[in-house]
Amino acid sequence: MANVLFPKVVSGIAGLDETIDGGFSKNNLIALSGSTGSGRTTFSAQFLVNGALKSKEPGLYLSFDEPKFSIFSNMASFGWDLPKMERDKQIVFIEYPHNELESFVEQEGQILELIDTLGVERIVFDSVSPLADLAEPEMRRTHLQKVVNVIRKWGATTIITADDMVPPDPNIPRTNCGIE
Repeated sequence: MANVLFPKVVSGIAGLDETIDGGFSKNNLIALSGSTGSGRTTFSAQFLVNGALKSKEPGLYLSFDEPKFSIFSNMASFGWDLPKMERDKQIVFIEYPHNELESFVEQEGQILELIDTLGVERIVFDSVSPLADLAEPEMRRTHLQKVVNVIRKWGATTIITADDMVPPDPNIPRTNCGIE
């Protein structure tokens, strides 16, 4: 039975929804961390693809690390035609090259307008680590809080990916930017 007070967003990822009581809490931010090659981008893309195809929930993929063509190419092996999904406005991809990272927060209004126009309900923010690196270490937490506050205003279920700390601390799972 669905919980009316706390609606869920089904990920569509085999075994996950059952494990987390039916899916992610709607409009929540989910931090997803892992090292390079751990599957963060694949997981995130699958979350958007399943939302678009199975739940008719448009998605937005913001890439701060990897170019769009690379994501499209890598995800094609799963049978996901991301270029077609983008043409059909099921998922919109925006990439921020490193030289444009600082303009992200300034473009909040334009992104919100896109979200409202397309009815975006799912967002992937991959990866927050380059944005965190823009701030001096003592200001990183404040800088990331600004980014999180911007994302919360969007009112969508959002996965934020981050790199694991290297070397990892076996006692405390923690990202290198402290997003968790």
